[in-house]
Amino acid sequence: MTVAPLLIFATVALERDRVWAQAPNPLEGVEIPASLPPDSELTIESSEAMRLVNEALRSRFSSQYGDADVGVEYNSASNALQALTDGDADLAAIGRSLTEEEIGAGLKEVPVSRQKIAILVSPNNPFAGSLTIEQFAQIFRGEITNWAEVGGQDAPIILVDQPGNSDTRQAFRTYPVFESGVFESAPGATVLLEANAETIAQNLDENSISYVVAEQALNNPAVKIVPMHDTLPDDERYPFSQPLAYVYNPQTASPAALAFLGFAVSPSSEALIEGAQDAAIAGAGTASETEATEATPAEEATPETTSETTLEETDSVLPTSAPARGLPWWPWLLALPVLGCLLWWLLKDGAPLAAPLAAAADRRIILTPRTCRDAYAYWELPEGEVEALRQQNCSLALKLHDVTDITDVDRQSPHHTYPFDCDTTAVGDRHLPVAVDDRDYLVELGYLSSDHTWHALARSTHVRVPACPSSVAPGAAGVGAAAAAAAGVST
Repeated sequence: MTVAPLLIFATVALERDRVWAQAPNPLEGVEIPASLPPDSELTIESSEAMRLVNEALRSRFSSQYGDADVGVEYNSASNALQALTDGDADLAAIGRSLTEEEIGAGLKEVPVSRQKIAILVSPNNPFAGSLTIEQFAQIFRGEITNWAEVGGQDAPIILVDQPGNSDTRQAFRTYPVFESGVFESAPGATVLLEANAETIAQNLDENSISYVVAEQALNNPAVKIVPMHDTLPDDERYPFSQPLAYVYNPQTASPAALAFLGFAVSPSSEALIEGAQDAAIAGAGTASETEATEATPAEEATPETTSETTLEETDSVLPTSAPARGLPWWPWLLALPVLGCLLWWLLKDGAPLAAPLAAAADRRIILTPRTCRDAYAYWELPEGEVEALRQQNCSLALKLHDVTDITDVDRQSPHHTYPFDCDTTAVGDRHLPVAVDDRDYLVELGYLSSDHTWHALARSTHVRVPACPSSVAPGAAGVGAAAAAAAGVST
């Protein structure tokens, strides 16, 4: 008896996304500039929901359009649209659809993506069931007030709501279950001033329920996602989502605004946005690991201090003219060439990766296996570092390392390393052909200096590329090499 409601709900949810995906080209008939004058400027007023998309696109757009200066200010969607209407912004970036009134004022939206909205509770909440879309709407309005009414504990439900001008909150209005009643949060709800996972998690207790964009909730140990119709946000059938779009005024749009809109809906930008979303999810999943790593130096402070003190005492005891003891030192000089040749022979098939990278919150690279023959790399670097590389005529590059069964990549050589060229941009992405499936890989982002020394800037965690199904030809070395060459691998 539960199949029919799920089927109806899934059909509605998928149809909603299908209509959005198949909508007419919003820029049809609009002349998109192929280039911009030097020092062009673009001002975007944005809601918080579009931060991920803005950061994914702005650097690449700037590098492709004569270093155009793209400035982004964050506010509510209503204020962003008002700034656009008043001529104080070239574009508005919002996480909801335009209202009839806003469309009547001459504004047009250009959809670029959708993001799921996750329903969540505290990890300490004992509720382990699934909600329906109707049940959450009733909880939101205060019509269901106890967890026992949805199969949970006998305890009151406390809604932790987002601000009234939140794009994510406003996205609920488009669903029939919310249109059927007054769109007001439950009496006694906690209404927050900020709409992000960190603030929400701090306000959740064992009886609370809330919601946030899925990228901030997936793999986030600070919250627990509630299944909807027995699905999670990484399933396309999960019901709630919100549109992400740029808005412009056709009557006043500047060349820079039109160029950015054309760039935003290009296939390459679609991949950038998808990569940014993957990176956000992976970043949430590694948050607890980062905290543990950052705590390590403090734990090791005492041994380091002890070691340093011991060295100072030893140095003060040994005189500078101490006589030689045991074997004379000069025969070792004669042995150095032999030792060098032996070392070269041992390491001729590879070398360990570069020295351990210093932690940098503003540098990261994510590697995601897409198929057994394709991996996807997405990176973010400080714009200042990338500009410095350009001034020194240095180009970024990628190295895909096969690290299967290697526990310490700083001391052990990868089995194989596949170098790739890439764009020298602060935010970028690249598909990487995989030579051999069913192996562990990590990707390193860096550059070669003028003396041909490799300098690593960021390194991904290792991921497992799945084994190809039997219908896919085995990954012979020649096949992988040919694919890599076709994709632009440097030699």
